[in-house]
Amino acid sequence: MVEEDVYTEYNVPSDMRLSVISLRGVETNAPSVATELRTDPPIVRNLVKGYDAALSLGLSKEYVERRGFDRLKALREIVQNALDEAEGVLGKPDVDLRQDEFGLWIVDKGRGLPVEALSMGSSDKACWMRGYYGEGLKLAAGYFTLMGNPVYAFTRDKVFKFALVPKDSENPKLHVVLGRSIQKVAGTEVL
Repeated sequence: MVEEDVYTEYNVPSDMRLSVISLRGVETNAPSVATELRTDPPIVRNLVKGYDAALSLGLSKEYVERRGFDRLKALREIVQNALDEAEGVLGKPDVDLRQDEFGLWIVDKGRGLPVEALSMGSSDKACWMRGYYGEGLKLAAGYFTLMGNPVYAFTRDKVFKFALVPKDSENPKLHVVLGRSIQKVAGTEVL
């Protein structure tokens, strides 16, 4: 059972609540899906306060692979989302790309990434915008995760981590882990 405050804290719409799995109070000493969802590479651990829940996206490894993504297509999808958001808010496509010890960052100064944008097929974009069908970010994150490159989206005081679990499964499912970020971010910063 997920506590009501998790839904409130992350503004989870009622139609997405059945896909949310609580991570609060779940024992993490024994190997489990909850442990996999909470595990971060050492370099990223200092950016995250903790995780509260996971959202099942209903996407499998097989589905992501069938979409035929490669590094360029996956990167393009994430950059296009940032460009659309920046253009919608600022009136111009203003996005920063930077590389540091954590990896590649794609940064926009938009409204931030709401939880409902993580639902497959969910998009509030106008038909003229670069991304329209509400799959690009999820598929791109799924591709990078399959390739061993974790994807994190920092927005406001939250962090959304994409994870395929269980890792040892033949066809793991894509989840978004809902967590709290160490620092507040204006817009969205995808690592």
